[in-house]
Amino acid sequence: MKPQLLLPLLLAALLPMTASAQSGEGEFPDLFNTSAAYDILAVFPQADKLAEDPFFTGTLGADTLFLDRAHRIDSVVRPSQLCNLYSLSGGSKDDPEQVVEFFASFDPESLPQKVRGAWIDEICSVRDELSYCLQRLAQAGYAQYWQEQVRPCLNNAIEQYRIAPEQLGAIHQEITRLAGGQPLDATGSRIYILGNIDNAFALLDETFCCTPLLLDPETARQYRIDFMQVYIHENLHRLSLSGELLDMLQTLYDNDDFYRTHEDRARAYGEGGNEAFVVAAERYVSRRLGRIDDKQVLDEFLVYCDGTHVLAPIVYRYLPDLRDGESFDGFLRRLLDRRIRPGKVESQYRRAMKKLAGTRKSETTATETRS
Repeated sequence: MKPQLLLPLLLAALLPMTASAQSGEGEFPDLFNTSAAYDILAVFPQADKLAEDPFFTGTLGADTLFLDRAHRIDSVVRPSQLCNLYSLSGGSKDDPEQVVEFFASFDPESLPQKVRGAWIDEICSVRDELSYCLQRLAQAGYAQYWQEQVRPCLNNAIEQYRIAPEQLGAIHQEITRLAGGQPLDATGSRIYILGNIDNAFALLDETFCCTPLLLDPETARQYRIDFMQVYIHENLHRLSLSGELLDMLQTLYDNDDFYRTHEDRARAYGEGGNEAFVVAAERYVSRRLGRIDDKQVLDEFLVYCDGTHVLAPIVYRYLPDLRDGESFDGFLRRLLDRRIRPGKVESQYRRAMKKLAGTRKSETTATETRS
């Protein structure tokens, strides 16, 4: 999910009864998590500041080679690239030592072909610098520093963010309904709050990293981050999608020029494939829960990844036809079999968007009349 395209945080909609976002109580997974592994990979833009910290006096502060190499890393790659690569390793998110080991032995040829590209080449171009700096950070006691000075600040920010248990319950009820009796992936998608970044970014394993600054309601509004939208979106990725459905999607790609053109652009964002289905489902769930109106639904389809997910408004239009007990996968297969046919995507897309625009206009007129 692209954080800059998310809708404003609607904290006013929260119910009076609240629970800590990190409580982990009841049936809900933690909303927010921390990661020493991702944080160590995000230190390079702040290497000078880190080296000046009294904790690292006599170690990093006295190591000009560390600073030179950290500056080189920062000039070539971004923290999001390094975190994305490590997310593919399956390594611990809590152990910086595993990060050191991974980058010391990383083989780019071991990566799936679909994730290789210029960003991997950029990381490889500073591989020696990365290995050296990560080893020096570990030797200087970064794990201890993180536990003592970084983690408490992150936990404090997380604990200050409040969310209504009833709202979480309603969200999970909707996701369970879409599962249609199929088992959900037991691992809910996670949002990692990192101390060494000042922005937000998505990872390839469907998790999400962001600065603790965005847990502040006003800052979240400014940057258009809606954590409940992120939470719904990422948990919808737990819905099982069959190989048959993905084959149908590939057939559509091969035989519909309008869809293929937009899908290629979506893939350039790293948001192709089944992402349009998840975007549609998130808007549908959020609309059913009263979190958003039709204007916000339409706006999301227009701006998310520059409006490249042309299947999303079509899926959204027909989601009210979901049958009792029918899974999201079954609904989508039925839709692709009967409605979203090769050569018909453009007309279906325009029809769906026109309907949304008409609803939006009606809502605006009604609001103006009441005023």
